[in-house]
Amino acid sequence: MAARSYERLGRLLEARALYQRVMNEPLEASAPRAFQQAQADAKSELADLTPRIPTLEVAVRGAARAAVKLTDDGQRIAPETPVPLDPGEHTVVVTVPGRPVVTRTIHLKEKAKEYIVIGLSPPPTAAPPARRAPVASGGDLRKVMFIGGGVTAGAGVIAGTVFTLLALGKAGDADDLRYDVDFDPELRGQCPKTNKPPLCAKLSDTVSLQYTFSDVAIGSFIIGTAGVGTLIYALADRPAVPARRMEVLPLVGLGTAGVSFNGRF
Repeated sequence: MAARSYERLGRLLEARALYQRVMNEPLEASAPRAFQQAQADAKSELADLTPRIPTLEVAVRGAARAAVKLTDDGQRIAPETPVPLDPGEHTVVVTVPGRPVVTRTIHLKEKAKEYIVIGLSPPPTAAPPARRAPVASGGDLRKVMFIGGGVTAGAGVIAGTVFTLLALGKAGDADDLRYDVDFDPELRGQCPKTNKPPLCAKLSDTVSLQYTFSDVAIGSFIIGTAGVGTLIYALADRPAVPARRMEVLPLVGLGTAGVSFNGRF
């Protein structure tokens, strides 16, 4: 009988179906005894086979039952319902719209009544919309220009003033050295043509430092002037402030350096 072959292969569901078919075959009272014996054997073997068939019941938590698609080896099965299966390895897949697919591998033995619970993770929350970086308004830009211009102007004026004082100091030192050279008969007319005498060398170094400090002072005042110009631009952009006119000019002369402010305030 083919049903016995399926039974030996572990295909218990197919064996049960064949036994059931033999049992359901209608026979007349005059049917051959072999047919009647086959039905009797099928009934007996079906009774022995049925308890050996394992069942699997799967419960899904974390989603509405109507939204759950549950399959075993690709075949749709009902949740929380014992399902007869052949013994062996089975792959259970849970699919819910908007959720990650969950897969479980189950090994069933004969006569087993397996009950498993599969919990689903919560649905992923939508990421909050990205916030746009605030765009700097005209007032913010004027504020930055005002602060930057003020810092630049202040630093330039302070540095220019310091180096102007240093240059004036070196100018005074140079005048004193020239006086000493003019009253020295041996050095008169030699400086600054030669640096060999120590006094001439000192005079040359002092004059060189004077010019260096003067150049740095002029550069600092120019930077400060740029900062003042930025301040003026930031202030002039305000509609509520009346128009102003101001000129800022570097003032450089013999032994002097500074900034000249001219205009109407």
